[in-house]
This record gives sequence, structure tokens and C-alpha cells, in this order.
Amino acid sequence: MKSRTRKYGPQPRNPEKRNQYGRRGGRPEQGHHDRPAPRTAPARPTTMVAQVLFEGAYIRGKVLQRDLVNIDFEIVEGTEPLVTGDFVEVEPESNNSKRLVVRKKIHPHQAATWAAICNHALRVDWPVEVEKDAERHPAYTWNPTEKRADWRKLAIVTIDGADARDFDDAVWAEEWEGDGHHIIVAIADVAHYVTEGSALDREAVLRGNSSYFPDRVLPMLPERLSNDLCSLRPHEDRPVLGVEMWINARGRLVKYEFKRACIHSAARCTYEQVQAFFDTGTGSELPHDVQEGLKRLRAAYKVLDAAKVERGALDLDIPETKLIMKDGIVAGVGVRPRLEAHRLIEELMILANVAAAQMLSHKGGGLYRIHPEPSKEKLENLRTSLSPLGFTVPAPNGGPKGWAKLVSQIHEHPAAQTLLRQVLQSQSQAKYDANNIGHYGLALPLYSHFTSPIRRYADLVVHRALLKAIGRKAKEDESPEEMADLERIAGQINTTERKSQMAEWEARDRMVAQHFAKLVGQNFEAVIISVVPFGCFVAVEGVAEGLLPKWSLGRDWTFVASLNCWRKTRGKGTLRVGGRVSVQLKEADALGGRLTFDLVGEEDHGIRGSRDHGGIGSGAPAPKRVVREVRHEVVGDGGIPVRNAQMEKPEWKAGAGRKKPGQRPKKAKGGTTMGHPMGKAAKGNSGGKPKGVARPKRRG
Repeated sequence: MKSRTRKYGPQPRNPEKRNQYGRRGGRPEQGHHDRPAPRTAPARPTTMVAQVLFEGAYIRGKVLQRDLVNIDFEIVEGTEPLVTGDFVEVEPESNNSKRLVVRKKIHPHQAATWAAICNHALRVDWPVEVEKDAERHPAYTWNPTEKRADWRKLAIVTIDGADARDFDDAVWAEEWEGDGHHIIVAIADVAHYVTEGSALDREAVLRGNSSYFPDRVLPMLPERLSNDLCSLRPHEDRPVLGVEMWINARGRLVKYEFKRACIHSAARCTYEQVQAFFDTGTGSELPHDVQEGLKRLRAAYKVLDAAKVERGALDLDIPETKLIMKDGIVAGVGVRPRLEAHRLIEELMILANVAAAQMLSHKGGGLYRIHPEPSKEKLENLRTSLSPLGFTVPAPNGGPKGWAKLVSQIHEHPAAQTLLRQVLQSQSQAKYDANNIGHYGLALPLYSHFTSPIRRYADLVVHRALLKAIGRKAKEDESPEEMADLERIAGQINTTERKSQMAEWEARDRMVAQHFAKLVGQNFEAVIISVVPFGCFVAVEGVAEGLLPKWSLGRDWTFVASLNCWRKTRGKGTLRVGGRVSVQLKEADALGGRLTFDLVGEEDHGIRGSRDHGGIGSGAPAPKRVVREVRHEVVGDGGIPVRNAQMEKPEWKAGAGRKKPGQRPKKAKGGTTMGHPMGKAAKGNSGGKPKGVARPKRRG
């Protein structure tokens, strides 16, 4: 009887034998394998923006999306004729198809923003039932029987940006018990118009928040509400949900009280207008009672600011990028100044949010704004970047005061803004949650969002919870169904907040790239903001960010992961976060929103050196090199010899065994080189019969 053991091929299955997966049968079950699952391509948006490029009889298109910008698509022309350079809104003919059907044309000035809106699937159009729900609400009129507090005689004011259209907060203050202060923050009563479960409410939760682009705004609520009924316009009666707060001389919140009220705003102030009044002490265009109110608000702010410093809140003070728009295109870029008037409103809003969080913790309900501690991995990455510059990064669970000390030290560095961005990127992402864990960045045990219900759905949820809590005498825990609903809403608005933020960044990057496209070839002074294995990211003029790729650095540079920097292997030079370099703009990809730079040569443009060892990168002047005649060495600071660049350039000499320029290599007499770097092979290895060895006979 033949053996069943096979010499070749798979062995028969043994039902009693267990394989390496612990299953019987000797073979893994179908679908189980050692290899990881292949990475799936990112999902394509259902609607995209493409630029038309004609090639003969075919219409080619480039999609304004970073993952797809290098893929050639075929454009299926619609009813409108197209020409090269047109921007069109398209949709795939089928899933993952390279044929795109044109839906409509897009104005070139709107393409950058519209592409970001399509790529992140932001909601633009209003359903018919939502518009009807918004139009049915009449303008508010004061009604004494409504049980609202009457704050119409207070000199309460709104302070917003000059280009703001929705005013959702108003402030007022007076002295209280000597050095204390009595503060009122009045917020638009959006819950008065948007009832839970209505068409307006369902659309608002889908949007999650308003999205702000340089050339347009996608509001969370229709303009009938956001810019009219809910906006706290001057000299008009408006319903509000307000909070009265009393703080002592040390900025501690002593007591608070939430109530529905009606205000009559005394003035619509801008940040620049208020700052000019603070600087000069005069404001001819402001009424006298408003000027006195601004003085009292400033006194309350100084107390709150001192309390913030005392508790160790993380105040990075990073200026905001400003794009100057003209006729739909970027006419210039700059930095929006952060004034004392901005900080005043921020501190008053933080105080109101703290009061709202305390109310929710005592009475139940609502959502919290939480900010976890930074992870150990992010702290280690930050330590790798900042330690070579002499900064000490706080240890995990080190508390907020260590961060405050680090930030104060960074403010004295020449590249402070870049290093502060590194600190910001090392922090965890703040988010909404039904359970409170505190806000690490603000150094607050309780925090919520209450002050912007026109543009954030989370604030509207908090408003409704506060209105329920006002009538409660004791805390009422939420039912499991209510907690599940709050967690669902928190997850939804966390997602929409991130989508909106990514879309805003994408539109801004594309507009900046369009602006810098006409500056290709020019040199700029840049600051290194990030170091990665494939190069460095640099910032130009504080607004434009781009890549300095490793292939543009040359072969003399190597990435040192342990120090998170690029170093020269020959000569001295270091590229690290915070370093200043001279770069040249090589490419501006207006479709993808990316800039590519090239490092300008040291000899010609005098790149500044590093603080620690005189290389490129941190603002200190490079040490002078001394050339010695002995051994043809170049000696840097400290007498360390550096290889002379001239020694690395071999010169051809006649009869020296090197080939002349343009000369073909000679064929070897014995053997073959096959392009081998060691030269020709030894004789006798060319495939011929070796000496003294008989050929084996061929089997027949």
C-alpha cells in the first residue's frame, strides 16, 4: 500500500491537528492570515470642484483636493461650453470612477472656498421647512408678564469685530463691596426661537456650528435669526439669557444667578474703537454713560487677568492670520493684532462659562467643554524640540503652572510665535462631553460653552439645560436615555466642529497659495515650524506655510531623529524648530494649496547659525571660519577641523587611469564588468571552460 505522505504539494488535512491559530484542521480558516489588511484609499467626496484642461478631443480635469490633485480625471461636458481654466462643480459618474459629470460652473474667485465646502461635505442650502420655520417668528417686543428681568436701562454694550454681523453677547459691570465687581453677561436667547425637535433644531444639530471663510460664512441658523431676531442690535429690545456674577478683589467667583431678561443695547462697539478709548481715554463718538461703563469693565478685566495668571492658565497669545480680500481675491496677507479689548471679552466670557458649568454640576444636565492632559508621546516630541534650545518641558501630570512658566520663557525667544505653536500642537484636542473631567489648558475644574448659541449648537444645549435648572431646587440626575442622547449630540458636534475647522484651514491655504503663485522665484526669510524625516515645514511672513523638502537640502544633510533636527554631515549646520533660514519659493500649487521652498546657499546669502554649535537654524550669527594652510583644513569654532570642499572635487589628469569627459569606457579583455563598481571581473570567469575542469556529460 502506497504511503499517503506526499513528497510535493500540500499535505492532507488532519482533522485532529490544531494549527497555529488554535483551530482544528491543520489550516487557517478562510479570511485569517498573517498579513495585515491593506490600507483603503480615502473616501472620495460625492461633490468636488475641478479645473478644466483641454487635451485634443478630450477634456481633462484636476480636482481641488489634496489626495486627488495628482490624478487625471475625464470631464463629461454638460450643456454649458467649457474652456481651459474654467472651474466646475462635478460629481463622479459612479463610485471611484475617473469620469466626472459637470453640474455647474464656479466663479474663479469662489473656487477655493467652494472646493473646501465640497471636500468636507458642509451643508449650504436650507431645507424649505427650515426657512418656513424661521420666517414664522415675529420680532420680539417687551412683555411685562413674561417674567423676564428688565435690564433695558443699563448701559450694556456689545463689543465685536468691525466685520461682525451677529452680536450674541453684551456686557456690563459696576463696583461691588469695595474692590469687588458686579458683572452681567447677557447672551442672545436663541432657545426662545429654536425649540427642541423643530425643523430649525434638526438642521442646527446637523450643522453643529457656523463655518467662517475669508470670503463667506456658512451660518448654523438662517440669517433671519442669526443676523436679525437673535442678534443684539443697538437700540432695540432683545430677549437674552443672562448671568449676574459677583467677584472679589482676587477674581474669585463669589456667587452667580442666571435669569431670562430683556436688554436695550446702548452701543455697538468694535475692538479697535474700545482699544482707542483705553489708549487715549477719550471717545467722542461714544456716549458718556458708555465711556464710564467701559472704564468699569476694564477694571473688572484687570482683576480677572491677575487671577488667570495666579492659577497658571495656558495663555499662548498667538496672533491670528488675516487675509485682506478685495473683489473676492486675496490682496494681501497679515496678522490680526490681539488687543486688550479682545482679552477683556475673552475673560468675561470665560467667567460666564465657568458659572454655567458650576450651575450644571449642581443641578444636572448639559454638556461640558473638556480638555484632557497632553499625552506622553506628545510631551516627548515637544521635549525633543525644545530641550536643545534650553527650555524645560513639564513632566506628565506636572500641573498647569509649569506650562505657564514655559510659555513666559518662550515669549523672550526671537522665534517665540513658532515655539508657541509647537506648545499648542502638543496639547490634546478639546471637545464636548456629557461627563466632566476639567479643562487642562485653562486650569479650571469645571468649564462649559454658554456664550455663543447663535454659532455653536453646544451652547444652545447648555441654554436649555440652564433654563430647566433655574426652576430646580436640587440636582436631578439624567436618565440613561437622556445621557445617551447627550453623548450622541456631543459626538455629532465634535465631528462637525472638526470638519468645519479643516475646511476653513483648507480654504485659507489654497487662497494663500494663489496669492504667492505670482511670487515664485523670490527669496524670503522663513522660520522653521516643524521638522520631519522628509524635510522641514517653514513659515514665511507669519502666514504662508510650506515644505522645505529633503531633496532640496542636498546629500550633505541627514535627519537626526533623537534631536528632531537636520544636521550637516560635512561642515556645520543644523535645521531645527525656531531656526531662521533664507529660502526661495520654488512652487506654489494653487489647486492643492501647497507651497514648496528651496534652501538658499550659505556662501551667497549668509544663513544664520544655530545657538548650540553654530549651524543653520536658530537666529544666532554663525561663527567665523578660519582657514589654515596646514593640511588644507577649514577650522570652525572650537578648532574642530572640517573637510575642505575643494578636496572632494577630483580633477582629471592625463594618464592617471580616469576616463576623459565624453570618452566611452574600454571593454574588458577578460570577464565582464556588468556595471559593477569594483571594476572588471577576473579572467576565466567569462563563462568559458575553466582550465583543468572537464565539462559534465549531458544526460540523455
